[in-house]
Amino acid sequence: MPIQFNFYSGGGLDRESMSVINVQPVLPLAMGTRWNLIARTIVPFVNAPLGNGARTEGLGEIVFQGFVTKAKTDDPTWAVGPVFSFPTANTDAAHTGDWGLGPGVVVVKHIGAFVLRGLVTQMWPVSADGDGIQLNLLTIQPFVNYNLADGWAISTSPIITANWAASDDDEWTIPIGVGVSKVTALGRQPFNVSIQYFGTAERPESAGSSQLRFTVSMLFPKAAAPGASTAAAR
Repeated sequence: MPIQFNFYSGGGLDRESMSVINVQPVLPLAMGTRWNLIARTIVPFVNAPLGNGARTEGLGEIVFQGFVTKAKTDDPTWAVGPVFSFPTANTDAAHTGDWGLGPGVVVVKHIGAFVLRGLVTQMWPVSADGDGIQLNLLTIQPFVNYNLADGWAISTSPIITANWAASDDDEWTIPIGVGVSKVTALGRQPFNVSIQYFGTAERPESAGSSQLRFTVSMLFPKAAAPGASTAAAR
């Protein structure tokens, strides 16, 4: 149950700032004895500047990802499935008005103390209201995690996007950065805490040039091998 806090500043935001809180429950569901469905929902809450000191805040577009993978763990592990976007936003900063659909794929590989992961999704509009930001979005999230002793790790997981509906100069957002994480417990409840900082090598003109991400993930492992919940949480 990850809750992710994102803070953006600089660049096109000038002296303003923007925040996005993502609530991202991840639930594995058995599909018989050979396959699992990994259901991941992203519920964003946006607080953004409108200029002249005014701000807007509210719910963003909810995204559901359903990845099908083998119940038997392999290395590398892969999963594929559909990605849906719902026009739930009630703030102009995140409103598209589009129902979105597209494919997604995830690959995870363990190499010694490293955990490597890649997530790629593409969403196109299947029904649009002709208002707000048009939905045509490629998302690429590479993930590199190096496990240290006592539950610590060094990691990076930038979210690279290409908004194909934007002008050529504003299509790509490419963050570069790194952070640390720690798996610990509060009483009997294990959880993961991480913090990462990113600067942008490429961004839309109006976007922030720096991003601070803080994530708290409550973990509910089920017969997991040692370290399995650690890798999944990050």
